[in-house]
Amino acid sequence: MFTNLEQKPVVMKCRKIKMIINMKKIFLMLLVVCFCDVALAQTKRFEFDLGFTHPVRRLQGEPLTEHLNFYLNTTYNLKESPLSVKLQFAQEKYITKSVRTQNEYVKASSVIVSPSINYNVDVLPKLRVYGGLGTGLSIDDIYYQKQKVHPLFASQVGIKALKHINVSLQYHLSGKDFSRWMVYVGYAF
Repeated sequence: MFTNLEQKPVVMKCRKIKMIINMKKIFLMLLVVCFCDVALAQTKRFEFDLGFTHPVRRLQGEPLTEHLNFYLNTTYNLKESPLSVKLQFAQEKYITKSVRTQNEYVKASSVIVSPSINYNVDVLPKLRVYGGLGTGLSIDDIYYQKQKVHPLFASQVGIKALKHINVSLQYHLSGKDFSRWMVYVGYAF
């Protein structure tokens, strides 16, 4: 039989082996977590933004509007490039100056479809700044006119924070009564 002194080295070796195996498991788990974090930190190829738009007061004396509207963006991030291509669908309601009377403000609404290209700069790991230009169509409506389809030129600057919160300021140059500033706030997923 083994004495107490002879058993100690064997028990110590077994404990050391178990400890080494456990350390290897922990190291492997940390490596997997770090790899997943790096893999998920890459920009997704396709993104969708869903959110609200609101008109920006642009004329002195213009009544403040209380219109919350909706938008949907689909974005394709080009591989190994700071460029992205975006297709935007938005419904916007706002106040504009009447062309007929020039003294009267009237309610207007637009539905826009606008493809654009953006240049993206990652300022911090979870903060992206972007700017872009686009063109498209704006289906515009003022209460005293029939619906009209106008060409649309759009410029935008924005930020995407925490990889999900998207805030942008856009200027839509459209028909005579329909050019406007809009703020977009949404969630990217």
